[in-house]
Formats: sequence, structure tokens, C-alpha cells
Amino acid sequence: MAKKKRTIRRRAAKRHPADSKAIARWGEHVMRSGFTIVPNSFLYNQDRLKLTPNEFNVLLHLMSFWWEKERLPYPSKTLIASRMRKNNRTVQRAFAQLEAKGYLSRQLRYSKGNRRTSGYDLQGLVSRIEAIRLNYADYRE
Repeated sequence: MAKKKRTIRRRAAKRHPADSKAIARWGEHVMRSGFTIVPNSFLYNQDRLKLTPNEFNVLLHLMSFWWEKERLPYPSKTLIASRMRKNNRTVQRAFAQLEAKGYLSRQLRYSKGNRRTSGYDLQGLVSRIEAIRLNYADYRE
């Protein structure tokens, strides 16, 4: 007797109204790959934070891996370099500059005694952005 194939029904996740607005703007195919939360105060203050374009781009990529406050993002520098279409050394320099400026700190990770990709704590960046404390009207300059 042949076994009957069992199917699993998944309930459709409830969508937030903002999700449908994003899909309307960007399209279902584009939004299927996900999105990254980036505070406007980060975008509007690149100059005040004294971030080079490469440093800014590296931070955006790190933000795309930072899903939970307690879990540090840990992408490889090689992955970020390939996504930015830059060589590894350029990205390594950007990481070193961000660390020197206090925007991130590197946390070494190990598994069974073997070194893995570093985790990156962005609390320094968060603190600097919070310290700027501008009113929304200031962003409309």
C-alpha cells in the first residue's frame, strides 16, 4: 500500500501595513530579499560623523547583518568587499578606520578552538548618533 503524501500547510504571516507600502514602491520580487533598517539620523549625518564613502558603505553592510541587538553581526570582510566591488585591502582599511574612530569594536569568535569571522559591536556608532541629538527640522536643511 502506497503511503499518502503529507503536506504541511503554513499560515500566511500577517503583513504590517508598511510592508504593503514598501512592496507597492519596490515590487514583490525586490522586497522578497528583505530590507535593512537604517536610521535617518545615520544617513543625514555622514558629514558630522566624518565617515568616508567606504566607511559609510561598510557600516551599511554591517547593519544589514544586525538583526537582533544581542547578536553581533559577523560577516566576513571578503563578503563585504565583493558586495562593494572593492578589493579586500580597501575594506580592511575601512574596518580599521572605523575601529580607530570608535564606531565599532571587533569581538573575536571561536568554535572548537578555531577562529571564525569576527563579530562587530556597533554600540560606538549608536552612541555617536544619539549624541548628535538634532531635531527633525534640522534634517530639512
